[in-house]
Amino acid sequence: MLVRAMFYTQHMVKQSLKNMSPQKRRMYMRRRLVALAALVVVLALVIAGIVGIVGIVHVVHSSGDSSGAVSSSSQTSSQSNKSKQSKQTSKSDKQSSSDKQASSKTDQKDDQKADDTKQQEQKNTVKNCNASNLQASLAAEPVTVGVGGTVKFKATVTYTGNSQCLIDLSNAKRVLTITSGDEVIWRSNVCPVDSRMLLMSKGASGSDESTDTSEIVWNTNRTSDTCVEDGELPHVDAGTYVAQLSFPDMKKLSSPQVPIIIQ
Repeated sequence: MLVRAMFYTQHMVKQSLKNMSPQKRRMYMRRRLVALAALVVVLALVIAGIVGIVGIVHVVHSSGDSSGAVSSSSQTSSQSNKSKQSKQTSKSDKQSSSDKQASSKTDQKDDQKADDTKQQEQKNTVKNCNASNLQASLAAEPVTVGVGGTVKFKATVTYTGNSQCLIDLSNAKRVLTITSGDEVIWRSNVCPVDSRMLLMSKGASGSDESTDTSEIVWNTNRTSDTCVEDGELPHVDAGTYVAQLSFPDMKKLSSPQVPIIIQ
């Protein structure tokens, strides 16, 4: 149909041109050329507009993609920096905590060394007690007891000096001896014991003198040359016995004698 229409149009145009005068024919051709030129210009403008619009859309799209990429890259970089900063902060906190613990341990060790040094200096500066600044006394309860009975002694050592001194008042160094004539019946230092070091100083415990009182028990039995359980020792016979404190390291120091009667 379109072809037939075109042929029909061309035929009609030709018939019209044949019927026109030469002057009208030239005028008609000019109009056709002007219209064709105008159509070409319009088509060129339309094509240029379409091309421009496509270019703008492409630029905008590219710009959006680039902005998104930059934004994404920026966010990734920011997150990476935050992660690094967090790790660095965590490491710094751990290092700080470790340094504090190490410093605390070092301070404790230094304090302990200082205390040990101070105690050692005190030991080095404090002298041992001697017989000239000590007094010893002994009391018995009871003083009369039956065979196989028990006597409790109170052994007292008093410091009479003006400064300080050290003394071991264990049963090995403060010895209770029970005798009968020249015969030794019982001694408190046969069995080994731990030392009992005391610092004696005037004015201790609110008094003018430093005093130590301890209890020694005698089950009226006979001691052995070696350490034996007290229950395995034989009891002494009835008679009169003498008790006295002595100090092996200080020959001049001893207590008054206390008589004990066994019936």
